[in-house]
Amino acid sequence: MRKYVIGYYDDSKSPGGTTRYLLTLLSGLDRDEFQPILFALEDRAWHKDVAALGAKIVLLKEPNDPTTVGGGPAPVGSPEEPVNIAPQHRIKLPKKVAWTLGTARETSTLRRLFSKHAVDLLHSNNAGAEPAPIAARISRVPRVLATLHVDTSYDLENLRNSWTDRLLEMASMRAQHHSIAVSHATARAWIRRCMFSSRKAADAITVIHNGVDVAKLKRTQSIQAAKANRGWGN
Repeated sequence: MRKYVIGYYDDSKSPGGTTRYLLTLLSGLDRDEFQPILFALEDRAWHKDVAALGAKIVLLKEPNDPTTVGGGPAPVGSPEEPVNIAPQHRIKLPKKVAWTLGTARETSTLRRLFSKHAVDLLHSNNAGAEPAPIAARISRVPRVLATLHVDTSYDLENLRNSWTDRLLEMASMRAQHHSIAVSHATARAWIRRCMFSSRKAADAITVIHNGVDVAKLKRTQSIQAAKANRGWGN
């Protein structure tokens, strides 16, 4: 029987809530039926935990790859014979133009990443104002899924409060075949934010609460011993 290939995308630079969520998903995935792959732009320290669970890691920026940024041989020259590099002239673009070009570039980069390995489904692990689902659809991924970990108040400093950010959020949500929300409040907030109709909302988002590893909640010592260790007495 052919295994279904599930791709995951998480651009976290360090371990956190979304990476724990991803590791939990990977640890519970039936490997007789599914083959997991993690897509990432660069190698990160927390990827070792993904590899330990048997998931393949596909990077855009492979180590020692001369075709990627940061790879390949060093420039010709030496400390005695330095390489002359012409100064670069920076042009300051209008904010909206710079935002549009930057988003287009990020989408193109993610498209190249997702095109490096065919998957049956891509799960973007941090939905919101981000172009990963859009890039996956452009890459012709058959099914695109994403998880909404936070509600629409995540932007506490109003760094993503423009109409262009709203358009990106709506385009990202509509690029997904389906979304997972970690709470009903989160689902309702994104439905309002992206102006889904009630009929569309019913088909767009499923609420799946974050799981809890009950084994970690088991008592390891008695109440008396815990108090004694804290110096609290009886």
